[in-house]
Amino acid sequence: MDQARKSSNTQLTQPVQTIMAEPKKMTRDPEMRKSLLDLMPGETAIIKDVSRTNGAATNLMEMGLTAGTPVRLVKFAPLGDPVELKVRGYHLSIRKSEARDIVVFPQDRD
Repeated sequence: MDQARKSSNTQLTQPVQTIMAEPKKMTRDPEMRKSLLDLMPGETAIIKDVSRTNGAATNLMEMGLTAGTPVRLVKFAPLGDPVELKVRGYHLSIRKSEARDIVVFPQDRD
């Protein structure tokens, strides 16, 4: 009985090894999904897609936010909503919820 107690005690005092995964390195992959809200003011991107889950998607496309169109994020309003964009030569303000549904390819800064 003392042998069993000794062996169980030695098992408890041995260090526990944990296997931790390597952290993923974040790279700026142009194929990574990025919305208009991920841009900084002054950055330009090309629209990839406008999500159809939002009821306003048709209205956004009618205002010129279509695939392949360059768009520049001008600024955020003081309280963060709405977002001002420059697209097709005019300024357009849209809600953050609408901007979140617009997928873009960021352009490299020169």
